[in-house]
Amino acid sequence: MQVTPILYNERNAYLRISEAVLLLLPPQAQQVVTLCIGTDRVTGDAYGPLVGTFLQGFGLKPLGTLEQPVHAGNLTDYVAKLGPESFVLAIDACLGSLNSIGQINFKHGSLVPGAGVGKKLDSVGDASITMTVNVAGFMENLVLANTRLALVYAGAQTTALGIYRALSIRGLLPPRGKYARERLEGPVSLSR
Repeated sequence: MQVTPILYNERNAYLRISEAVLLLLPPQAQQVVTLCIGTDRVTGDAYGPLVGTFLQGFGLKPLGTLEQPVHAGNLTDYVAKLGPESFVLAIDACLGSLNSIGQINFKHGSLVPGAGVGKKLDSVGDASITMTVNVAGFMENLVLANTRLALVYAGAQTTALGIYRALSIRGLLPPRGKYARERLEGPVSLSR
């Protein structure tokens, strides 16, 4: 099933993103791993780590944040640690046409990180989300480095909110707060 791209700044974009993510998730998914790919050393490539950082702020445990990015140099190490029962939602920046800048794209199936800048990496993910952050076709590394941070930041924030909402609807959020341990382990005795 094809999911229509969503412009990051359209009205209620996060709601549409959450609906798109729900379409990507298989009904039997018990554990969703968000693999947020990229680096904060290149503005355009920071989309994945920014999404991861926002998800972390919501209490999730993504792989790939601004503090601990998942990038070409360590991607295979992270992928090797993933269990076969995990449904991997891969998130990365991409380059595209002028008219597609700011679009958030959804795909059943994996993505190939670094393809837009000529890197040869293995494909990752069971489903993927990308955001077109700038124009492809000429001097991609320079174009990626000169991408507007405001675009990447706002797109990442909207994407993270949509993902969080979708995981919440599906009941896939980790327990949080005062009673989190009780929900995981059963009632906690207050007597000593």
